[in-house]
Amino acid sequence: MKSIILKLKKFIQEDFHLKTYLNTIVFTAILFTLNYITDFEDGILDVFNASKPIFVRFLTFFFFQSFIYYGTVGVMKLANKKLYFSSTFFLMSALGLVIWSFNRAANILPLTKIIVEEAYLRYYFYCFRDAVELFTVILPLIMLWWLKFRKQPFGFGLSIGKDSLKPYFSMLLIMVPLIAIAATQPSFLKVYPKCPNTSFFPSYLNSATSILFFEGSYGIGFISVEMFFRGFLVIGLAKYAGTKVILPMVVLYAAIHFGKPLGEAIGSIFGGFILGIIAYYSRSIWGGIIVHLGVAWLMELFAFIIK
Repeated sequence: MKSIILKLKKFIQEDFHLKTYLNTIVFTAILFTLNYITDFEDGILDVFNASKPIFVRFLTFFFFQSFIYYGTVGVMKLANKKLYFSSTFFLMSALGLVIWSFNRAANILPLTKIIVEEAYLRYYFYCFRDAVELFTVILPLIMLWWLKFRKQPFGFGLSIGKDSLKPYFSMLLIMVPLIAIAATQPSFLKVYPKCPNTSFFPSYLNSATSILFFEGSYGIGFISVEMFFRGFLVIGLAKYAGTKVILPMVVLYAAIHFGKPLGEAIGSIFGGFILGIIAYYSRSIWGGIIVHLGVAWLMELFAFIIK
């Protein structure tokens, strides 16, 4: 834990600018307020996109996410005129947002209907929905790394860094009682576990195999999140904007939690900030993968136990 605390202190010393952070906090608070008052993510954005073709969904997500990401860059610039973001930063970040927007717009349901029996459609849809991110996020980012970022750590931090991974398991251990408390809340149990009810499991797989297959697929989604947010948006873009890549990443990361309970969305701000700093200095995303994936599976476990 000491190494993590030292990284946080170093980052604050190098990056902290009071007005920049205040502007970002206010902008983030406005986004949260508008979303949770209007139910924008679930009640407006998702409803609008439900019947739209993939190109329309892609544009909707791209403009929505660009507004959040570049809006954060804008309020940072308003607070500190000395900040400089190069044209290459905007070009590369836009390419990343294209990849992430296409991922959000992709609809695996039609393909699932073709290859899976109707009785098991719900189960396999949930599995494929996360597993497909191997092709919509992870592989495209590796291709982008190979084309433009090959001097950086493989796959934007997929290589093991020099840091010990033990502190991240310690962080995970600290989270256990907090998750256990959260799991007693009705709002938590409305969302978790993500794994479908056992009645939807394929009859030719036992319950343990069905759960393991689902949770393994579920885990791919968290690896893709770490690779995009901490890998590409931090390790990759730090080449063009240094420490200033952290705050836009944090706000966009919080925004992908808008469809989740408010407490979880607020917690993602702090989690994203800490994991972003760790990735920035370690040049590896494995610490984030351990924490993020560990928390996700712990939430599934406690939800299974309580339900």
